[in-house]
Amino acid sequence: MSYWFEHLAINGKRYILKRTIKESTLPSNVSSDDMKAYFMVNTILKKDGIYYLCDSIDDVEIVAE
Repeated sequence: MSYWFEHLAINGKRYILKRTIKESTLPSNVSSDDMKAYFMVNTILKKDGIYYLCDSIDDVEIVAE
């Protein structure tokens, strides 16, 4: 499923980037919980006025090396 999504590594954690949104395009009354529910993600990161809507990769297992 995540073959088409970009993977991010931040502070030793890995994320699957689902979407980016400019802060200036959002209404002021939208909460992060509303965005998580609407876009079906579990993590929102923010840098330089851009929200990164991601799913965290919590448990991974090495199948083959």
